[in-house]
Amino acid sequence: MPPARQVKYTEMSEVEKSTKNRALLLFKDDSSLMSAVKLERILGGENFTFEYCYAHNSRHGGRELSERQINLSLEGRKVDYTLEIREASDERFLEKFDTVYACKYPGIFKMKWVLRLWNFKARRPCFVSSFPGIEFTPKSGIRARQYSDVVCLNTVDDVSVFRKFASKRWQKNTEAIQFSPFFFSKNKVHAEAPVRNVVFFSQSVMPESREGRVDVLGFLVEAARLNPGVLITIKLRHLENENKVHTHKEQYSYPSLLREEFPLDAPENLVFSADSMEKILEECDFAVTVASTAGVEALGSGIPTLFLGDFMGIRDEWYHKALIEFVGESGLLGGKEDLLSLRPSRPDEAWYMNTMSTEDHVKILTEKILGFDHGKAARGEGYIGKLLPQSLKRFLYSFL
Repeated sequence: MPPARQVKYTEMSEVEKSTKNRALLLFKDDSSLMSAVKLERILGGENFTFEYCYAHNSRHGGRELSERQINLSLEGRKVDYTLEIREASDERFLEKFDTVYACKYPGIFKMKWVLRLWNFKARRPCFVSSFPGIEFTPKSGIRARQYSDVVCLNTVDDVSVFRKFASKRWQKNTEAIQFSPFFFSKNKVHAEAPVRNVVFFSQSVMPESREGRVDVLGFLVEAARLNPGVLITIKLRHLENENKVHTHKEQYSYPSLLREEFPLDAPENLVFSADSMEKILEECDFAVTVASTAGVEALGSGIPTLFLGDFMGIRDEWYHKALIEFVGESGLLGGKEDLLSLRPSRPDEAWYMNTMSTEDHVKILTEKILGFDHGKAARGEGYIGKLLPQSLKRFLYSFL
């Protein structure tokens, strides 16, 4: 990864300045990068131009992404800005954009919102946030995005949670809509053709225990042996030597477990892949996962999906109850026998409609962003920031 470079504002033509919304996509790890990439693809270039900013904090453990992961997600496109988080929160940098998007804003953004330290001159961007995938604790997830102008929530139920517990002032300042870059339905029919390519979407900490991960791996090994004509791929979240400082650290990788548990008789049709999600989904006709957002993404692409809800130690896993609440009525929760027999189920229609985002949701999000009053937003905050000396601001920021 190249070192952080000095901020250089991207110049745009007069036509682009007058007709297109200039959006900055902030990311700090693989989830937030994938979310940004998917948002760009869904919104498209008719109304927007997009620039990527890798905002990292070298004081708190360093970078959570490898160069390989960035190149894979951006398909070789260069990152526009590589900045320390404090640089990325500088008003002189942000005021050049119409929209700023992040899954979850860094702490320094929250401090500026809470203490009203923003100091935009004439206009400020519209701040947009979303969940970085399946959110098992919607209330805390919403609370973490409290100061966004537009907050995108995964499901109808998540929006209802917001309406019930958010204060009137909060709801006045924040537009809560149903939309997820990951939960986007491409209106593809869920095929019932013979299964030839099974993909297991692995996660760093689900299952978290070694016994749980070995049990799931055993299911996949047995499925490969019972179905020699079927390719079973374990999609890796990252390679074994990547993301050592990631928030979710993988203690027991599937490649290492396969070497330890099946050193001599691992089936040849069980393989690993670190390819992009787009390439994996193109070849997949049966998606399997424990609790990965990739399962819902596969559904949106018309791929039959199974959520494994029965393996050794699952009832002791912290997310078990939340997983049941999320997919319990989907018709997609199953166990070992469903995997071994390669019998995918169709999703429950009501659950699917409640969960997935559509083009209608995209139109609503676009309208909220394009209709944002940048001047009013700049006038409505920041008066404390104008009064505080720079030395005091630097002192406050030093805690982040």
